[in-house]
Amino acid sequence: MSLVFNGLEEGRLLTDELNPDDDEALEGFEVIPVSDVPWAQGCDWSIYCSGPIGEPISLFAKVHDYLRLSEAFFGPEHFLNEATDISRFVAMTKAGGFLVGRGPACIRDLICAELERQGVPHNVVRTITDTGPKFLVRLGHSAFLCQEALAELAD
Repeated sequence: MSLVFNGLEEGRLLTDELNPDDDEALEGFEVIPVSDVPWAQGCDWSIYCSGPIGEPISLFAKVHDYLRLSEAFFGPEHFLNEATDISRFVAMTKAGGFLVGRGPACIRDLICAELERQGVPHNVVRTITDTGPKFLVRLGHSAFLCQEALAELAD
């Protein structure tokens, strides 16, 4: 049998974990519809702040911790604007108006709850993204998104 994945998207594949002689190699293998994985859904929501964020590290930590608990392979930088560099993220949050982040509903709710806790004025805009991935594939410590996952039997 061959496993075929078409339309590969973001993720990580650790090939050193794959051993064809291992009888239990597929023990942790799973293919999950993206519709069942909140953090992997399309970034349909944009959150704009119209005032500075007093505790930007608290917002960053909320997104970080949620993603870790969800076993996501995305980090906060995938959803928070300018978050590839924490100092840039913090500097951005001192402005009077800015895009703080984009994400699916679960990330939107997380960001908005923290902004409300801090009393930061903000607006949410919905922009439907193009068709996204259909499946999340997990195998060992590897995980990636794809459009199609097939098992083909040898002739």
